[in-house]
Amino acid sequence: MNVTLMRIYLIARATVSEGLRRRVWGTTLAVALIFSTAAWSLSDFPLGASELHFVNHLGLGVIAVFGAMVTAMIAIQSLQDEFYRGTADLLWIRGVSRAEFVIGKWLGVIILSGLFCGVIGGLTVVLNCARTRTFIDGASMEWWPGLLSQVFLGWLKLTVLAALALWMASVFRQALGAVTATFLLFGAFHAGFVVDRLAATHSGFAGVVLSALSWGLPNLQRFHAAPESDRSSALAGPMVIAVVYVVAFTILAVVSLRRREN
Repeated sequence: MNVTLMRIYLIARATVSEGLRRRVWGTTLAVALIFSTAAWSLSDFPLGASELHFVNHLGLGVIAVFGAMVTAMIAIQSLQDEFYRGTADLLWIRGVSRAEFVIGKWLGVIILSGLFCGVIGGLTVVLNCARTRTFIDGASMEWWPGLLSQVFLGWLKLTVLAALALWMASVFRQALGAVTATFLLFGAFHAGFVVDRLAATHSGFAGVVLSALSWGLPNLQRFHAAPESDRSSALAGPMVIAVVYVVAFTILAVVSLRRREN
């Protein structure tokens, strides 16, 4: 195996092991238990097919909120702990590049977030299958590909968040500052539709500036596909956007690490 790939693999594996020691699975199981209990409690109410939509949105909401919290905290703590323990300096001495370090950390974090999304998404599918067979007569099973697509888009957004959190962790020396900046930017990147609407309603210089901001600022709303949209086109666009954002944030993280040492 290539030396660079081996270094990235070892850093990613260490990040996953460290994340599991941080009781990520305990958090995941606790959230899954609360989610399944809340979803199954609907058995007392004859909601019919509308229950499927509620359970699906509940599962996707768990991924969006708790998945973001788990991803950001693991990314920030994992990177900053390397500096507190002096491991990062040892890696530099041994020839590990900043890019290999950041990419390895990112891979480890997105594996952990993928495990979280897999548990919640799989539990959502199981709950829906169980409920449709119990009291929703004739319910179609055509809903599950769309649900899995939404779960994949949720995980794809978390990959972008992981790169953003690593960038902020390389900029701020304190975890509180990194966490605050990460979620402020993450929230701001969801407001792209507001800039789009303002650009459409303004003309002249203001319209030009707003249009430039609309195209230049990251817009994470693009990871939300409409249920009736074509599945292939709904996934292809966000995948390309995710690659662009991840590469950009990774480069910024590498640059910030170099400046941090000066």
